[in-house]
Amino acid sequence: AKLFQIDHPLDPANKMLNHYCTEGPEPLNVYSGTVNLDGTGAAWITLPEYFQSINKDFRYQLTPVGASMPDLYVAEEIQGNSFKIGGGKAGSKVSWQVSATRNDLYIQRAGITAEVEKSGEERGKYLVPELFGQPETMGIFWRDRSAPRDKSNDTK
Repeated sequence: AKLFQIDHPLDPANKMLNHYCTEGPEPLNVYSGTVNLDGTGAAWITLPEYFQSINKDFRYQLTPVGASMPDLYVAEEIQGNSFKIGGGKAGSKVSWQVSATRNDLYIQRAGITAEVEKSGEERGKYLVPELFGQPETMGIFWRDRSAPRDKSNDTK
């Protein structure tokens, strides 16, 4: 699992926030869980305190467990780091997932780009050259270990 670490948005001077990454062309954060619906077929989901400070563009998925619930829906969208599920069968279990676009200060400043041009010495080379029928010497990180090493920059 890949990890990104940022200064914690609620206490940046004293804490770090670790998040693990999913693969895709946009920086998504994913939160999930299960909940048992109350006697009215509803439930409030509480997300982490920092949720809205590092996310935007919320997307919801609800899956009933054990029985179909055709009227299941998001009754109230995320506000105050919580959202409400409604329309379910009283006492039933629901699996939920919220994905959101990462929007912390680092992403706001650095931006995101899915496709980038290789530059300089990377051009014409590969991260894993063997996958493209190329010899390992065509690897971006390949280094000839048999060649004498330049020690002029070494410190004593």
